[in-house]
Amino acid sequence: MREGLAPADSYAQFDYGDRCIWYRGVPSLPTAYNNNYHIVQTPNVVAIVQEHIHDVRFIHLDGRPRIDERIGQFGGHSLGRWEGGTLVVETANFGDRAYLFASGPGPQGGTNWDLSPDLRVVERFTRVGPGTLDYEFTVNDPNVWTRPWTGSSPWTRGAGPMFEYACHEGNYGMTNILAGSRAAETSGRDR
Repeated sequence: MREGLAPADSYAQFDYGDRCIWYRGVPSLPTAYNNNYHIVQTPNVVAIVQEHIHDVRFIHLDGRPRIDERIGQFGGHSLGRWEGGTLVVETANFGDRAYLFASGPGPQGGTNWDLSPDLRVVERFTRVGPGTLDYEFTVNDPNVWTRPWTGSSPWTRGAGPMFEYACHEGNYGMTNILAGSRAAETSGRDR
């Protein structure tokens, strides 16, 4: 089951977004709302805070080696380097939880892709104006698609602050969906 559909027997039937764990994935594709990012750069790392479910992604710039391939992370392991004025980021080590969500067709207006540990993503961040980054990415997962695919979008500087996205505090949504499913089962048996 995906995208909060009910009835449900267990939390394990819900995707990571429904469970307030992880939402967009890498690359970061726009969704219906909360498409805001806060980028902080030091000499050794770029940190990108995503407003939706408040994920923080670290891109290491210090030349460190990739972590052991047996170690999988929700957002993968991102290593970056500068090519002129473009930050090039290569991400691997997604493990068996590789996940990507994008706006489009689907029960809640989106598409979920469950990807494989072979997922590799290359992103390019290029400043193209005083308030605009060009975000370009190439996705390669030979277990899901027949060939790599590429996309891009402009990231424009916002005037206001980002706000906390608290998902559902205490994950009441999950509790209520499961309780509603049990109530529906009970009312069905009484008929």
